[in-house]
Amino acid sequence: MKQFGRDFLEEWIEEDANPFVIFNADGKIEYLNKEAQYLLSEVSIKEIFSICQTYAPMTYGFSTVNLDLHYGPLKFYAVTIGYKDDESIGIKLYSNPSKKLNPISEDAQSINIYLLIDLCINASFTDSSVKVVNEFDPTFPELKLCINEFTNMLNKIYRSYSKSTAIKTKLYLKTGEYIRYNSKKFPIFLIEIEGDKFDKEEIYALEKRSEEMNITVFVKSNTTTLKAPFVADAL
Repeated sequence: MKQFGRDFLEEWIEEDANPFVIFNADGKIEYLNKEAQYLLSEVSIKEIFSICQTYAPMTYGFSTVNLDLHYGPLKFYAVTIGYKDDESIGIKLYSNPSKKLNPISEDAQSINIYLLIDLCINASFTDSSVKVVNEFDPTFPELKLCINEFTNMLNKIYRSYSKSTAIKTKLYLKTGEYIRYNSKKFPIFLIEIEGDKFDKEEIYALEKRSEEMNITVFVKSNTTTLKAPFVADAL
């Protein structure tokens, strides 16, 4: 069998679509690839190292275990854990297949996202004492959305936070992450809504419907995040 150089194998791991991490015996990271960097923005290093300790093979070698893991929008169906000495241990997490981007509906229209968010906030909290704080990336051009459906979803999320004392909304692009469709790459934008009290059940009910709109809705702590492709033109 042909022997491949270390540079080739290291580059392959670096570009792998699945997260790969190597820890030392104290749980400190010795190496992680690009996908693992995205993963560790959603989950603590300690939790991933704990999975290594829990599911590592009893003797030196490798073991693959089926696990259902969810970290924010990231979902995994299995892990491989391996070690050949007591100094280092590695883990690879196998990502669920990425959601395909559905064609943009003919009803999609170009919209100023700042205006749309402001309209939803005003509609939801006009007669409320909730303190509203916005942190918006100021560089967004117009993008295409099914305005009525998107507005309805955003209004339902805001209403679920109606008992909060304060609401913070963040709008920004996800650095380094894209979704592909018809050989094109589209950047990802996120809307994060945070408050101290909210109705989780109402938000969970939106998850299935949101996928039809090319949107991922997920909850972490007191924050609800909408994640969607930034589409400036029709597909």
